[in-house]
Amino acid sequence: MIVTFISECEKKSLNKTCRVLDAFANRIGRRTWQTVITQEGLNAVKKLLRQTATKNTAVSCFWIRSRSRTELVWIVGQRGKFNEQGDVPVNHTKTDIMKNHIENTWHNTDVIALLSSIAGLFHDFGKANALFQNKLNPKKKTKNYEPYRHEWISLRLFQAFVYQRSDQEWLQALQNIRAKDELTVLKRLHKDNPDDPSLKEDLFSLAPIAKVVAWLIVSHHRLPVYPNNSPDFKYIDQWQRCFGVEWNSANHIKIENKKVLIDNWHFPNGTPILSQTWRERARSLATRALACQRLSQQDWFNSRFTAHLSRLCLMLSDHYYSASDKTTKWQDKAYQNYANTKDKKLHQQLDEHNIGVAFNAYLLARKLPRLKADLPHLGYDRKFSQKTIIDKFRWQNKASDLAQSLNQKTARYGFFGINMASTGLGKTLANAKIMIALAGDKKGSRFNVALGLRTL
Repeated sequence: MIVTFISECEKKSLNKTCRVLDAFANRIGRRTWQTVITQEGLNAVKKLLRQTATKNTAVSCFWIRSRSRTELVWIVGQRGKFNEQGDVPVNHTKTDIMKNHIENTWHNTDVIALLSSIAGLFHDFGKANALFQNKLNPKKKTKNYEPYRHEWISLRLFQAFVYQRSDQEWLQALQNIRAKDELTVLKRLHKDNPDDPSLKEDLFSLAPIAKVVAWLIVSHHRLPVYPNNSPDFKYIDQWQRCFGVEWNSANHIKIENKKVLIDNWHFPNGTPILSQTWRERARSLATRALACQRLSQQDWFNSRFTAHLSRLCLMLSDHYYSASDKTTKWQDKAYQNYANTKDKKLHQQLDEHNIGVAFNAYLLARKLPRLKADLPHLGYDRKFSQKTIIDKFRWQNKASDLAQSLNQKTARYGFFGINMASTGLGKTLANAKIMIALAGDKKGSRFNVALGLRTL
């Protein structure tokens, strides 16, 4: 076969690849080689290039099939140096000017961004209680025991803020929030205790947007559960299964003394509503929410895909910002509650942390439509399209061909499949072939492989 090699290597990697390619092919340009070679020789070239490859390596190989046709055989190193056909771009941009794939499929991006961001503003309000603040303080030795976890207390504080208002009303109240509004919130706050079982009925009556925000707040660490052995399991809706304090605060019935319970619902330094910085962010976000017509056009709590994507954005943002450095511009120096510690020292302020999580949740949600395009993927490789001639693996050829015939439908409707081949028949490689065939020829694919190591 006649092949052409193109090198887009940089720095020291260029000299290394030149030495390999010069040994096998004739140089017909500064970074181009051509030769007649066997398949075994081509495999040897690829192996040697891989052995010396670094992050600056980028070599493509083309098979000249005829006068008018060439085929990309493989790429070693950075696939981003070439496009799907192996061409080298003269200029490039990450901006999708047309944005057709975003506009056609991601109708709820703004909804996800707003729901996760509003929930982020309130998600850790419950940490303002005296019990949690004493637990964070490295100068105080306290037990980690909390009758009611901070997610539940955050939920109650948000519920007290919304109260009996419609979505339009409580968002307008958030748009015009003032420090003195905290007095009203604390006055309305329902303080759970074992002798007075949690009220659920008032939670069912929350307005639609408030309902899903409340669910995001209370579930931002773990999803609600309900005993599967209950005879009423099939008939209790998701909302009722959600709002039982038992799953969130299993220790709430083990009160050691009254002071612990009092401190659990006492906020000596106030909630983030007292923070001027938090209020400014809340006003800005509420203005965006009121301007988004789609937000009020559907019951998003029962749109599980949208609700869970919102939860994903909230949780990922929470993990990311908790591990980040503090951002002083989001802090109100007059507000002195904290959200976490680092190296056994107080770290992020509570107002700053809620702002940071809300901010990053919004950015993350806005990037969801570009996630597939921006993340690296497994590029095209001929070995995934080659037909096997080994009898016991021939079923892979049929499976790959069938998957390729379905790639257009898969792009629109999705795909679910079960590989039931017996042990030793090459399921792992076949699955890779199927996934790449579903993605479409030369488009590349991205997938995870989970191996059950205990059974191998």
